[in-house]
Amino acid sequence: MRERVARSIYLTEFDDQFDSLKKTAKKGDIVFTCLHMGEEFNNTYVKRATRMCHALSDMGFRVLSDISHRTAERFGEKNLVKLAKNLHLWGIRVDNGYTTDETCAMAKDIPIAINASTLSKNDASKLALSGKDVFASHNFYPRPETGLDDEFLKETTDSLQSIGLKVLAFAPGDSGFRGPLFKRLPTLEKHRALSSATSFIDLMVNFNINQVFIGDMGLDEKELRIINTFTDNDEILIPATLDKKFEYLYEKTFTHRPDSPKGIIRFQESREYAEQGDIIAPFNTVARSRGTITIDNKNYGRYSGEVQMTKCDYPSDKCVNVIGSVSKNHILLLDCIKRGSKFRLISQ
Repeated sequence: MRERVARSIYLTEFDDQFDSLKKTAKKGDIVFTCLHMGEEFNNTYVKRATRMCHALSDMGFRVLSDISHRTAERFGEKNLVKLAKNLHLWGIRVDNGYTTDETCAMAKDIPIAINASTLSKNDASKLALSGKDVFASHNFYPRPETGLDDEFLKETTDSLQSIGLKVLAFAPGDSGFRGPLFKRLPTLEKHRALSSATSFIDLMVNFNINQVFIGDMGLDEKELRIINTFTDNDEILIPATLDKKFEYLYEKTFTHRPDSPKGIIRFQESREYAEQGDIIAPFNTVARSRGTITIDNKNYGRYSGEVQMTKCDYPSDKCVNVIGSVSKNHILLLDCIKRGSKFRLISQ
C-alpha cells in the first residue's frame, strides 16, 4: 500500500474549507499549512493560527507547517521545536534562515522537512542521519512558468533518495486556490493545467515521490476516488467516454499485458469480457490519436474483441474500431500504467 494523499489548508480559508477536509480526509493523514505568509499577519493572527492548528490536531491529523524566523517573531518564541509543540504540530518544514546544524538539532525532537530543490548533497547527508523523520520537500510554484521540469525533479529526487531521505512534492488541487495569484500550486509546471489525480499518480509512479501533497485546498470527489483507489489498491482509474454499445467495459479491472508494445496498452482480459458469439462488424475505423480506445473487429479474425488504448498516434485500420477516448485532462495517466499493472475505465 502506498502513502495516502496529504492535504493542504491555509489560514485565510480555514473556516470555509475545514468541514470539507473533515469529510474527505482520515485520522492520521498529513495536512500541510503555512505559517509565514506575511499577507496573513494582523493583530489576531496568533490567535487564529493557534486555533487552526489545534483544531486540525484535535481531528487526528498530522499537521506539517512551513515555519520561518518571521513566524517565530510573530509568536514570540525563538525555539521552533517549542513553538511547534505549543501549536500541536506533527512536523515543521524549515524555511530559509536556519543553518544545517540548527536544523539537525531540531530533527532530534520533531519530524523535519527541508527544501529538496536547493539542498546540497553534503548537507542532505548530514540531515539524513540527524533524526528519525527527516524529509526533503520540493516546493510548489504559485506563479505560472516557474514550476520544475521533469529532468530536474527526477535528478534531485533520485540523488536525495540515494542517501536515505524520503522526498515530498505537490500536485495541484481542483478548487480553493490560494491567493494572491490563484493559479494552482504544482511542483511540476506541466501539472498546472492537469487534474489532481493525474498529477498525483504521475509524481508517485514516474518520479518515485514518497509522499504527495495536494497544494490547493479543494479536491473533487472523483479525483479523490481515483487517488484513493491507487494508494489503497495500486489500481489506476481512467476517466473515459465509451460508445454506448461498449459501456460494459466500465468499472471492470484489466491488466496491461506484460508483452504490450511501447505505444499501446493491451487489455489482457478484454476478450473474456466480450459478449459470447458477438460478431464485431467494422465501424468507425478512423485514425487513432493518443488516448483513443479501440476494439478489434471481425477483420482481425481470432483477435476480434481485443480492446486497446493508444499512447501515441496511429493511422486508421479497417480491422480496428474506435469506441471511445480518455478524458483530455487524464491522458497522462496512460504513461503511468506500466506493463502488468491493473487499471479500470470509469465514466467521465
